[in-house]
Amino acid sequence: MIVGLNTDKYSTHFTDEDQISPGLKTYVDVAADHNLISGYPDGTFRPQASITRAEVAALLYRSIKGISGQAPASGSTGLSGAPEEDNSSVNDDATKAPPLRVDVIRQSTTPAASAINNSTPISVIVQGETAPDALVTINDNDSPVMPDEQGKFSVTLGIDKEGTYDYVIVSKRNGLSTTVKKSITITIEAPKLSLEEPEPKVTTSSSANIWFIWTDKNDTKPKLYVNGEERTYKVGGGGGAPGVYNGLVEVALQDGENTFTFKVVNRYGKESNEVTKVIQYKAG
Repeated sequence: MIVGLNTDKYSTHFTDEDQISPGLKTYVDVAADHNLISGYPDGTFRPQASITRAEVAALLYRSIKGISGQAPASGSTGLSGAPEEDNSSVNDDATKAPPLRVDVIRQSTTPAASAINNSTPISVIVQGETAPDALVTINDNDSPVMPDEQGKFSVTLGIDKEGTYDYVIVSKRNGLSTTVKKSITITIEAPKLSLEEPEPKVTTSSSANIWFIWTDKNDTKPKLYVNGEERTYKVGGGGGAPGVYNGLVEVALQDGENTFTFKVVNRYGKESNEVTKVIQYKAG
């Protein structure tokens, strides 16, 4: 007896039954008679193949349905057939297109300062879950992604400018595929600029060093413009917080009042606010 099923009468079902252990063949055929299992579309049972979590889950589901008096789903194919309304990876049917759930998010962490100017700092993460034995491609990439044993996958993609990005994610298995389309809009914040000493200054020196501070998660050394002219400057030790940096620029002074307007432009062309420094030079 198998869970109350009569093993005295049974039918043969599979073309490779000679590969099934003699001690188990009866139980396999009885289980097939009662739709607990149904093998593969080519008529085989594949007794030497490894059983997946999805197939175990499907078998348990059908067994429980049978014990509770509800007939197991008929007409399903494959050992791992599960109720069609359940699209989770655990209850995945190996003979159907693989289930696929996808999320596309912007990476929230701020990159290390040393890496920002050597690689693309803005990243999009395409992550999700599918059948563990499927292969996932993103925008027809030639390098498919292999999910882990739980069917989860995650891919980080670089972004070089703001805009809307479209992704086509395809999960393939056994010649069948499932496609999900996702879009994400990326906006890039402009740098924020301030002066370390914004107050007017009086000096008797013909030049002055001006410290400025910028906040930008995307660029450790943006271009500096003073009165509309690009200037070179020295990068300081940073502002002590992620994405906060400082720099020092030297300016020449003319006798009387000197006004300097600053702005920075990051690698994505985003301009900061303008700040002004007034220095009164009194020649000796």
